[in-house]
Amino acid sequence: MSESRENSLASGEGFSIWTDIGRLAYVSTAFRNDIQGLRAVAVLLVLLYHGSVPYLSAGFVGVDVFFVLSGYLITGLLVRELETTGTIRLLDFYAKRARRLLPASFTVLGAVSAVLFIVPRWIPDLIIPQLYGRSISWDIQRSGLYVVNWLFAERAVDYHSTDVPSPLQHFWSLSVEEQFYAVWPLLILAVGVAAASLGVRRTRRTLLAVLTIITVLSFAYSYWYSIAEPARAYFVTTTRIWEMSSGAMLAVLLPGVIERLRGRLAARRIAPIATVSGLATILGSSVLIGASTPFPGIAALLPVGGTLALLAGGALGSTPGVTRLLESSPIQWIGERSYSLYLWHWPVLWFAMALFGTLSVMQSVLAIALSFLPAALSYRWIEQPLRHHRVLRQPIRGVALGGFATVAAYMLGAMLLQTTTNVEQTVAAAETVPQIVEVLGVQVTAEDITPNFIDAREELPAGYASGCFAEFLCPLGNPNAETHVLILGNSHAAHWVPTLERLAEERDWRLTVMAASGCRTAIGAPSASQRFERCETWPDAVRTGLSAIVDDQGVDLVLVSENRILHDPTDVERAHLTNAYIASWDYLGQIDVPVAVVRPVPGGNVVGLDCPSLLVGDLVDCALPIEEAINGERPIIDAAAVHELAVLDLTDYFCVDGMCPAVIDDILVRRDDNHLTVTFARAMADAFGKRLDQLIHDRSWDEALTAR
Repeated sequence: MSESRENSLASGEGFSIWTDIGRLAYVSTAFRNDIQGLRAVAVLLVLLYHGSVPYLSAGFVGVDVFFVLSGYLITGLLVRELETTGTIRLLDFYAKRARRLLPASFTVLGAVSAVLFIVPRWIPDLIIPQLYGRSISWDIQRSGLYVVNWLFAERAVDYHSTDVPSPLQHFWSLSVEEQFYAVWPLLILAVGVAAASLGVRRTRRTLLAVLTIITVLSFAYSYWYSIAEPARAYFVTTTRIWEMSSGAMLAVLLPGVIERLRGRLAARRIAPIATVSGLATILGSSVLIGASTPFPGIAALLPVGGTLALLAGGALGSTPGVTRLLESSPIQWIGERSYSLYLWHWPVLWFAMALFGTLSVMQSVLAIALSFLPAALSYRWIEQPLRHHRVLRQPIRGVALGGFATVAAYMLGAMLLQTTTNVEQTVAAAETVPQIVEVLGVQVTAEDITPNFIDAREELPAGYASGCFAEFLCPLGNPNAETHVLILGNSHAAHWVPTLERLAEERDWRLTVMAASGCRTAIGAPSASQRFERCETWPDAVRTGLSAIVDDQGVDLVLVSENRILHDPTDVERAHLTNAYIASWDYLGQIDVPVAVVRPVPGGNVVGLDCPSLLVGDLVDCALPIEEAINGERPIIDAAAVHELAVLDLTDYFCVDGMCPAVIDDILVRRDDNHLTVTFARAMADAFGKRLDQLIHDRSWDEALTAR
């Protein structure tokens, strides 16, 4: 047996084949090459998925394979120790896990910290510190504590997004496993102690009953939560426990199964079927499951079931074809380094995306191939030496090493929070109307751009925080003002609120916002977000509510603002939405109040997400051709023309020479691809007011609005 295999056994990772000792079945210390090969398959699926390899829509299932393996191997190790010694040496268990996992992960955290701190000083125009600096600092802290999965769930991160999120996003699965390692030995020990105190001799049956309950409850929760909150469900530990407990159940059940099938023909027949079908199911699930499929949920049964079948088949007997594949030298080499490869591949790929923007498949695969170098070096000089170091084999020292790595990682994040500070948001830039003189506004570094990129995504009009937008009716401005302006629509009415608030203050208006985010005022129109039930009743509520407000409170002007079709619409979709608006907006022409429809804001690329690069000098490439920026606006404009409603057009403030930039006069225009930042909306107040005055004059409307 090679040294590496002996070391693996010493750490308790090789337990997998079961033999009889007395009346009980125990885990043998034989090393299973097929499990090492399965690790390679799992990590390769993840790497190729992150490399955007075509047709591998669900390579992320490799993580689920790792979860099942962890439950299987760790439970087998703990049960064996419990049955042979009557207890579990918790300190020894935690020390081995710390030596095995924490030094390598801390090295990656340190490397990411160094990149975040040093590289911007080498490349001053790099947007990374401004776009992700503070959030990555928090990620480093939470990753060091192995709770970052909950942070990602709180942010509702889309794991399948092609954006440039966090260089530590892959640490979510490591956090889930560490939380599992922290609790699992305590659970098994508690079950063993409870069974002994109650005189229950069959500890395995008691443990199996407990594991069954855990598995059923976690799977039920995973199924429900994956549908209710898919972005959050992907990361939280509670939706993943059943995968590890499934592996644990197999570890408890297998001894009895093998004992019953020992020497029988059935074992020789079942083993190859289970092994081949298991591997085929894992690989098939990586292709068949779509990125939009609620996950983990019921879809995770495929990779989990495939892993269980392969583990069981391997324990029951050999399968020549699959065995030769999994035991081949390249696969074994990757399997031995699977942990290091998983740790390093994503930060390397992330940095490549940060520098060069969207990568081709070839470029992504090349970046991942480059990550094999730091992974191999980390495995050779950090992971293996510290894992087997003679001094660290004492449990207390191993635990101390883990504690040091945890505290040090937390401190790295804390220091970065002090040195990587987002630019404070200012209103100074909003005091003047943006003047577009070129596609890219005048800025030298990322610090010149207001608001800060990362903060802009959380920058919402005040009505969201107060909750009044959720109530469909939000009064703003001077309640005693004679002039009453009402803006109607969805979130695209709300993002004009900072503009109208400035106008209301300057002109002494009473302002009412009648908006429902994600909805449309057109009856029968597809809502901007179908998940809101309120959208079904919103058009009728507008029809009756607007008339009541006009009659009861008196309204001098109604502004209507809704978003264009955000995706590339078909002719059928355009026609359907146009007809829906035409049929629904008849009441706007019937009320005895001037009505103006605000032309939908042109869309645009999001800095750091859609642009070819994260270098400030390349922001010119963030500009979107106007044909794409206004695509999907015709239904609203055409419906306004049919009902002879005025159209307030501000497109020339967003686009020039056929392009719509992301930054204008150092002001970030949008917080996403279709909503204005509060700063830019404030800056548009003068322009909005001038166009409104011009529109009123051209339409010969009541001049009371301009006189007051």
